[in-house]
Amino acid sequence: MKKIRFNIDFKTISLFIILLSLSEITSAQCNQIYNWTTWTSFTGNSATGTIINNGQPIAVTMTANYTFGSTPSVYNYSLFSGFTTNLPNATVPQTTWAAGAGGTTTMCFSQTVENPVLLISSLGDIHTPVKLTFSKHYVSVYEKGGMTFPDDTTIIGAEGNAVIVFPGKFDCVTIFSTTPEYYTNITWGLNPPLFPVTISGNTVSCDSVTLAASGGTTYLWSDGKQPNAATNTFYKSGTYFLTVTDANACTVTTSKSVTVNQKATSVINKTICSGNSFEGYTTSGTYKDIFTGVNGCDSIRTLNLVVNQKTSSIISKTICQGDSFEGYSSSGTFIDHFTGSNGCDSTRTLNLTVNQKKSSTINKTICEGDSFEGHSSSGTFIDHFTGSNGCDSARTLNLTVNQKISSTISKSICRGEYFEGYNSAGSYVDKFIAANGCDSTRTLLLAVTDLPSPSLGIDKEICSGDSLLLNPGVFDSYLWQDGSTLNYYIVRQPGVYSVQVSNTCGSNTDQVMVASKNCTLFFPNAFTPNHDGLNDIFSALNAYNLKDFRLAVYNCFGERVFETTNYLQGWDGNYKGKAAVPGVYVWYCTFATQTVPLKGTVTLIR
Repeated sequence: MKKIRFNIDFKTISLFIILLSLSEITSAQCNQIYNWTTWTSFTGNSATGTIINNGQPIAVTMTANYTFGSTPSVYNYSLFSGFTTNLPNATVPQTTWAAGAGGTTTMCFSQTVENPVLLISSLGDIHTPVKLTFSKHYVSVYEKGGMTFPDDTTIIGAEGNAVIVFPGKFDCVTIFSTTPEYYTNITWGLNPPLFPVTISGNTVSCDSVTLAASGGTTYLWSDGKQPNAATNTFYKSGTYFLTVTDANACTVTTSKSVTVNQKATSVINKTICSGNSFEGYTTSGTYKDIFTGVNGCDSIRTLNLVVNQKTSSIISKTICQGDSFEGYSSSGTFIDHFTGSNGCDSTRTLNLTVNQKKSSTINKTICEGDSFEGHSSSGTFIDHFTGSNGCDSARTLNLTVNQKISSTISKSICRGEYFEGYNSAGSYVDKFIAANGCDSTRTLLLAVTDLPSPSLGIDKEICSGDSLLLNPGVFDSYLWQDGSTLNYYIVRQPGVYSVQVSNTCGSNTDQVMVASKNCTLFFPNAFTPNHDGLNDIFSALNAYNLKDFRLAVYNCFGERVFETTNYLQGWDGNYKGKAAVPGVYVWYCTFATQTVPLKGTVTLIR
């Protein structure tokens, strides 16, 4: 007997060992039959066929989110000779699981069927195992090496061959794949039950679900309180397998999914203040309430409630005019509410008395450098004395200090001219008496201006459709070669450009040659990042002044191996810190004036 390899609990393993044993002992008497699909059409990512089951045709449709094909026979057909004699070696789907992670392959029948069977040939290889996950729970009924069974919805093949059955009644089964491979043969069949089995009972309940099976003489469930009885009770949600044996020692395996909703319990610790309430309670204590939860089961809530008391206090205080106490500065009675250390209101009554201060005012003006009553800067100064009532007697001094006036004059003259008696560049300081009676100091910063000297810079280049800004410097007036009088000139075409500038001392000219520049953007179709200084980087060539630039490179798996927003930067042929595999890569490029992305391929050669 073949060894079945999958990771479920001991009861489930015992169930299927018994199932296989009974199948071998009674196979001739029970006439176990498997009806397989005859595939007739393969188009892109779908295939259709027909299963003749109990003389009735049932249409089969298989679809995927990738393209698959077919083979005229079952690969490794001889390995399935020990399973059943009616397995045809005919055309079957050839799937590559090409979508990889996120791949889906769905098989649907034209009517609800019982116990659909899936044959899998050459799943994965010894170097690259392939993992499949199913939307329904399965049982392995035949395995010919290379398969592991982590649980009853997952299978992993390393050149694996097996036949699995999905006990129960279904319309569709979906396979979720994660790893593409060369190809795997699969085909679907039906295993008509040898006799009818009925499972009754509410499959959704609180705390436990009880199911009753009929149709046979003995029963074996994969779990539950009475796994060897027709009626079994389950305490956890899940899909449970049932093997039923009749009087002829024939067996039928089916399944049932149940949902066991649990009672919910919660504990709330809450503190409130006297006068308030929480969930209808106003006094300290422990309260238990029972509700109906969203799942229809009891929800028990325990409330531990603590009620804290409010506090109050009275303060009598005397202060002086201009002072404040607890935010108050006038006589009176003030009531404030605070949050106490226990989180509840604390009421404070303040009886406040405010005594008056005496005050006087002096207005005085002095010059900078003098002082009055010890003060030498403008401002208002208040001096305090202690009055008979214990409060300050305040004297206010409004002092104005007139500043010595100082001014700075910056003046530019032409060579040979005079200003304020000076005719050479330099800094000159003169003192006068100002109208406010204080010193007035004047600083003259004198510069001697020469003839203007405009500069348009060295000869330049310009791209077609681009522009350059010519700025000769700061002068009094400008006259360009075309009569423009602006202090700048925008160049849009190659040519010779000149300007005449003038200031108070005369005029002068300058000119510059602007040549045409080749700025046609293109990308190489190959590069060799071998650090020989030649073609080591893949980048945009003739790139000039590009805005909103983005260049991205992708490998054949669609992984982005390089991306930049700097048009002067390129790809050095590395991916994740290692040299990328030689071959053809796809690139995409966008920038401000290119509304449709540029794209192409580049070959990495080492």
